[in-house]
Amino acid sequence: MPQMPPIDPENAGDAAGHLFTVSQRLFGVTPNNVKVMAQSPAALRGYVALTEALGGSEMPVFARSAVGLLVAQEHGCDYCLSAHSFLGSRLAGMTEGELSDARLGSADDPKYAAILAFAAALIRRRGAVTDDELCSAQAELAPAELVDVIAHVALAIFDNYLVLAGRVDIDWPLVRHTDHAHDTKETE
Repeated sequence: MPQMPPIDPENAGDAAGHLFTVSQRLFGVTPNNVKVMAQSPAALRGYVALTEALGGSEMPVFARSAVGLLVAQEHGCDYCLSAHSFLGSRLAGMTEGELSDARLGSADDPKYAAILAFAAALIRRRGAVTDDELCSAQAELAPAELVDVIAHVALAIFDNYLVLAGRVDIDWPLVRHTDHAHDTKETE
């Protein structure tokens, strides 16, 4: 099967080598998606810069992880679903039920539910949300939060497209989009 080749961090040039170091700091590892992204130091630089910048947003890590899970599920991206499941449980302390709910676009907390509903509308409508969807989001989220959700969705879509098109090998504990996330509220 054709595949975009990864760059080995040991053989990376100065520009990519520095970005691998930053990636290691951000994610705790240098994942395969970053190694493939290093084929374009400009793309990797943009990805790392936006990831770092959004890490300083007001959006809590739980919500950022939930958006990543939702985007991955919507795109059928097992790589990103695996990565966000691992990072969501480790960094955001998400439970199995919360991971599953996020994949379905739901959350018990009204603010997180509004974030996920807006993110789902963005994904499904390719940004052209309806007036009702925007009004619903504005009822729970400040303008800065709406922009943060859009930025997180855009970053996640870029990552999904890269790993799907590049056929990047999964280097996280595997979670498949076809393993149906179940609504834990129905089973309680």
